[in-house]
Amino acid sequence: MSKPEAYTIGEMSRRSGLSVRALRHYEEQGLLTPGRTSAGRRFYTLADMLVLARISLLKRAGFSITQIRTLQAKGAPDAAALVDAQAEYLNEQMEKIISSLDVLDQVRRRLKSGEPADAESLCQLIQTGVNVIEQNSWKKIYNRYYTLEEQEKWAQAKGKMCEAIDIEEYNQRWTDLAMRIGKALPLDPASEKAQNFLQEWNKLLEPLETILSPNMMEGASRLWRNIDDWYGQVDQPFTPRMIKFITAAKAAAKNTHKQR
Repeated sequence: MSKPEAYTIGEMSRRSGLSVRALRHYEEQGLLTPGRTSAGRRFYTLADMLVLARISLLKRAGFSITQIRTLQAKGAPDAAALVDAQAEYLNEQMEKIISSLDVLDQVRRRLKSGEPADAESLCQLIQTGVNVIEQNSWKKIYNRYYTLEEQEKWAQAKGKMCEAIDIEEYNQRWTDLAMRIGKALPLDPASEKAQNFLQEWNKLLEPLETILSPNMMEGASRLWRNIDDWYGQVDQPFTPRMIKFITAAKAAAKNTHKQR
């Protein structure tokens, strides 16, 4: 009997269209278990491709990583449940398309009214459409972790922050920090470099801590502790691995403080 064809992680990434980071993330979450060569390198087979196809379908259907893990533990998902989930996903996509069409209507009205259709204004309107879709995705995540009253308080807090600081520059600082942490990992959470990252993290939290109540800050912490459940559904710079690293760095800092 011939051996099943095996693929390296790079080959699997090219064939599946998934990033190497996504493949490793699924492995970390226990969704995928590639084989290992005698040298310890990962390899993937047709069976792994079938698992990835099922994961992709479930993610498109709106299932979280935790839910997918539970379904895998129970065996093959119920076909009827998958059909229902996929129908729900398509309905959600239709809502996003309608939002995008609304933006295009804005462009059309501006053109008909004789307003200049320069590239800058058109790009701004298109970006508005992108933001609407992104906001809808975040809204679904917020609904899991915050009441409507808490979401209203968040909106008010964001308004105050926009008045107090350059929000675009503030968001860019978070993105820069995420990029540097990602390049540095793996890293000992107790190391000086890790603790410097943690200090930057805490410094960036200061504007939020001056505006948000302790309960709201705890809600934000709870959201990020559960990043595995919503990672990939919205565009944001931090990965689950990075959040776990920051959590470990906080624990290391506490242990160092206790020992003093």
